[in-house]
Amino acid sequence: MRRKEGAVVPRWDGRPFFVFAADPGGTTGCATAQWEPASPDDTLTSVEQIKFRQWQIGPGPHHVELWSTLSANPYTMFVWEEFEFRQHIYRDKDGNPHVSRHKVELISRNYIGVMELYVALNNAPHYSLNASAAKHFIDNEKIEQVGLWLPGMGHAMDATRHLLRYMFVKMKIKAPFADIWLADD
Repeated sequence: MRRKEGAVVPRWDGRPFFVFAADPGGTTGCATAQWEPASPDDTLTSVEQIKFRQWQIGPGPHHVELWSTLSANPYTMFVWEEFEFRQHIYRDKDGNPHVSRHKVELISRNYIGVMELYVALNNAPHYSLNASAAKHFIDNEKIEQVGLWLPGMGHAMDATRHLLRYMFVKMKIKAPFADIWLADD
């Protein structure tokens, strides 16, 4: 087990899992991955053995719907994107950087609070990561390669990014994904 800011992050030990990932915001993207062996001797060897689900909640206030989503299934891990204060930086026609208005979606912090309350009350394992950690590691092509790309579902795709990065980097579930991502076309 590893710790990140007090949160316990278990490594995958070959047992069944049901991971919930979220990209919280005005529209919250959600993605889950569930694996249960067909028999006691079964091992995870392909992405097709994992049951994935992706959806979005919102737009508009959805605190209760998010809480209900968290409560609806026996998730073994919760993963979400951290809140980040980002200034919008742009370059003028000469290439000089300028800072414009702040690009802050404060409602994201509210939905993270809903998730933090849920995991605290249920003593549930959880992990958060920043947006760039997922986007730099799991690009759109990688999501497409494992057959999970859903056009027009940007927030759900961001949640899928967090889910895949968590599974690959933290849980160390490598073979089914690496086999696809590193295959020669």
